[in-house]
Parts: sequence; C-alpha cells; structure tokens
Amino acid sequence: MKTVLVLAPNVKPYPGGAEIYISNLIEHLPAEEWRVICVTENVPEIKRKNISYIPLIADIERIRSNKTVTWREMYFSLFDQLVELENEKIDIIHANSMEACIIGKILSIQMKAPLVATIHEHMPELKSFGRGRVGLIFDNLAPDAIIAPSSYYFNRTAAYGYDESRIYKVMHGIDAEEFTGFRSKIDLRKKDALNILFVGRVYETKGLYYLVKALVNCDIPVNYHLNVVGPITDASYKEKIDDLVCEYGISDKISFTGAVSPDMVKEYMSASDLMIAPSLDEGFGLAIVEAIFMHIPVIAAKVGGIVDIITDRKEGLLFEPKDVSGLIKCIQTFISDPAMIKKYEKNAFIKASALFRIERMAKETAGVYRKVIKKWEN
Repeated sequence: MKTVLVLAPNVKPYPGGAEIYISNLIEHLPAEEWRVICVTENVPEIKRKNISYIPLIADIERIRSNKTVTWREMYFSLFDQLVELENEKIDIIHANSMEACIIGKILSIQMKAPLVATIHEHMPELKSFGRGRVGLIFDNLAPDAIIAPSSYYFNRTAAYGYDESRIYKVMHGIDAEEFTGFRSKIDLRKKDALNILFVGRVYETKGLYYLVKALVNCDIPVNYHLNVVGPITDASYKEKIDDLVCEYGISDKISFTGAVSPDMVKEYMSASDLMIAPSLDEGFGLAIVEAIFMHIPVIAAKVGGIVDIITDRKEGLLFEPKDVSGLIKCIQTFISDPAMIKKYEKNAFIKASALFRIERMAKETAGVYRKVIKKWEN
C-alpha cells in the first residue's frame, strides 16, 4: 500500500467546497489501496483505518515573540511540527491550496516525492500581488501535476500557461448516499408556497441580488418563499439586498438563516421545491449536485463549472449571469411546465450518479497518483 501525504489547510466540518472535496477524497482513498497522512489545522475527531492526521497550527506567540525572527517564524516554523514525517516513506504529496503548494514543494524536495495540487482559489490573480502568486505556483514551484475538479479549473490552469499534458480533469465527487438517503427530522416547508432555495455565502460573487431582483419583478402566480442558507460574509452587500427587499415590501417572503450545519443544509434542501444558483462565477457548484441527489430541480447561471453539471433544457434551466429577465423566464418556465421540469430533474440525477460520486473521484485520483509516480521514477 502506497502512502499519500495530503496538505489541507482545513477539512470537514470546516465549511467550504475545497474542504469537502479533500475530506471526501481522504475518506475514500483507502478503498483504492492508499494509506493517507493528512496535515491539517483542524483534526477530525473520528478516526479511520489507514488515515492518520498531523495537526499543523501556527504558534502565534512564537511568531510574535521578541526572541524570534518574525519573518523566519512566519515562513518556516510550521516545519518544526512535521518532524515525525522524516521517518515516513511518502510516495506522493497532494496540496489542496496555493499556500499548501509552498509547503508541499519544500517537502517534495526533502522527501524526494512528486507533488500534485488542486487549486480551488477563485481568481487569485486579482488579489494583492496576484500575478506574483500565480507565477510562483504555476511557473516556479510548478507541481508535477494539477488535478482540476471541473472544466473551469482545467481551462483556468491552462490559461495560466501550465502544460496541459500535466493537467488532469477529475470531476468533483460527493458522497451521494448522504443525500439520497437523508430523512428529514424537521418540517421547514412554508405551507401553500413555492419553496425556493439559495445555498451559499452572501457576497457579490454568488449573485443573490439578481435573484431577489428577479423575484420582485417576476409575475409569479403562486405564493413563494426564499430561504437563503449560508453565512453573510459581506455586510454592505447584504444591506444592498435589504434595501431592495424593503423597497418592494417582501421581507415576509425571504429568510436568511446564516451559517448552518451540513445536516441543516440538507433539511432546507428537503423542504425545497426549487434551487436557484445565480452565481457570477463558480468553480464547480457543489450545492447544485447535492440538490440534484435530493431530487430538487435547479435553475442556475451559465458560468464556470456549473456547465459541467447542467446542460440547458436537459438537466435544468440556465440563464446568463446578471440577466434578470433571463432568470425570470426560467422561473416562469418552471411554474408553467412541471412535466418538463420533472424530466430535467430525472436527467440530472442520472448524470450526477454517473459523474459526480466520490467513489469515481477517488478511483480516478488514485490513477493520477500512479501516473505521476511512474513519470517521476522514470
């Protein structure tokens, strides 16, 4: 059994697509004959066979101490917590973020093991010194392979100039049984209403403002209620939405839950008739796949990795991002043609079952590991 060293800043239950991705992968790699050592900040309480964790937490007092060189501690003190790895035979290293690539490259050189990476960050080139960040990861550190969990990530990595022969598209997978087998314990449905669901952080990129604008301008012949499930991470953006809600007097039709547990997300999904994902940019669309496995029809913006999940008028309805009139037409189609929507829902479930299960993702990822190791050894 070979060993993969996974570098993950966070894992479940820490919220986020990157965290769910790597956690699901870690849990299913042993079935593909891989032993996993995961370095992370928040070590899970549940222990599993052939999976071990090493906590890696920044020592703030040591960094700030007047007895140390702050910059040196910032860059290198984490490695002092990894000395137990020096006695391990590591076959490959998998970094799950840009910052993990930096640690991963140092370990790769020291341990003489290839480095693969999955980069989930959205538009890192727009952050401070973004061009430098991207250049460091893809040009200078140059992992031996990049695993792209959607077409969006594949195309973005290629656009950065990274060798396409070293980019492997392995579609994001989830534990489908968590959703297909979910049994609700709480009745969250609004009676005699169309229950609409939005899942995601409340900030500009998720496009919630355009969904609310569509709802207030759409002549919906039935009562409706929108549940916004996710943390509010941009207060000024939330105020902009509140102003719109107040202007049209629909505060009784929208609920903001804030951050909730994964099980509560499932509860809200089970209470929903329709999910709408109006994102302006989306690396994949994890919540969409989760909703599909719970047989919820989806309307979504035609952006990023969402097009891997939904083909317009085949697995759901798509509209152009920021196109309020296009979204309104999709909502009207959903209401007026339930038979067609049921067909889309069925098609989506069949597609998700074939492409977006964690078992397939783990198997394909293990295959990438073997290919990279073989190239490394040759």
